[in-house]
Amino acid sequence: RAGFYSVKVQPRLQLVSLNMNFCSRENFWLLINSTDPGGQLEWLIQILQNAENNGDKVHIIGHIPPGVCMKVWSWNYYRIVNRYEGTIAAQFFGHTHVDEFEVFYDEETLTRAVSVAFIAPSVTTYIDLNPGFRIYHIDGDYPQSSHLVLDHETYILNLTEANETLNPKWVRLYGLREAYGMETVSPVDMDNLISRFLRDDRLFQ
Repeated sequence: RAGFYSVKVQPRLQLVSLNMNFCSRENFWLLINSTDPGGQLEWLIQILQNAENNGDKVHIIGHIPPGVCMKVWSWNYYRIVNRYEGTIAAQFFGHTHVDEFEVFYDEETLTRAVSVAFIAPSVTTYIDLNPGFRIYHIDGDYPQSSHLVLDHETYILNLTEANETLNPKWVRLYGLREAYGMETVSPVDMDNLISRFLRDDRLFQ
């Protein structure tokens, strides 16, 4: 349906793929309707409500991260994430070509972290970057599984070394919990990591 869809990948886990062209700043058609083109957000609410009713968890995937989308669309998406924070177990995006994340906060106080959008690096070199990919560790398929992200590992291909040796090798750059001494990668702990970055320039770099 208009490039977005949902599929049940495990008995209690649904994968929702969003068409992020409907929020892209480069999509001039959104000047006509930037609120909910294609009815995608309305559809997402229906999917999440059904999942909540059935006790299912949902993983959301998409290309453009919500924080890089048109403001009206992002605002509505953020409200949906707030409403269904107990159902949305994880969010995964790309597009920026760099390793980063977005933290979502509650609407009322903007102080309680409710969700995280993990943004993986790109396998392309654009712009002047080493190719990278990521492996996510997810709470497995068993009764009462949270289906949350437990950790992730990022791998890169060092182009400088590859050009010198003509022997390209993928190497593990870091594991999130190991690198930053985190017990979990929950929204609260990712928010705490941001606070640690603000206090410690060396850790941030």
